[in-house]
Amino acid sequence: MPAKKKTKPKATKKKNSASDRNKVAGGQKYEVAYVAKKMGATAAAVKAAIKKVGNMRKDVESELKLAKTKTKPKAAKKNLASDRSKVAGGQKHEVAYVAKKIGVLAAAVKAAIKKVGNMRNNVESELKKK
Repeated sequence: MPAKKKTKPKATKKKNSASDRNKVAGGQKYEVAYVAKKMGATAAAVKAAIKKVGNMRKDVESELKLAKTKTKPKAAKKNLASDRSKVAGGQKHEVAYVAKKIGVLAAAVKAAIKKVGNMRNNVESELKKK
C-alpha cells in the first residue's frame, strides 16, 4: 500500500468579524500604534488602558480620553501687559527693537539689561542717559 502524501492544510483567510473590530489587540504593535496615533497617546498609555479596562475599543478610547483630560494642564493665561513691560535680553528681535528705537547698539541694550534688570522703562531710561 503506498504511503499517503502529507499535504499542508489550505490557508483560510479569516474575515474580521465585528467583534474583532470592537477590540484592541494589545499584543499587536500595529493595533496599539493605530490607537495611540488616533487618540494622541503613547503606546505605553494604550497598553496601560487595555490592562486597566480590558480590550474593548470603546472602553480603551474612553479611558485614554479621560486620562488625557486629567493630565492635560490648564493653559496658563499670559499676562501680555507684563510681557510688554519687559525686554527679553536673550531674544535677538527684542534687543534689536529696543536698540533701533533708542538708537544704540544691541550690545548697549544687553549691558543696560544686565545693569538695571529687564523692565522696559528702566532699560530705556538707562539707554537715554547715554
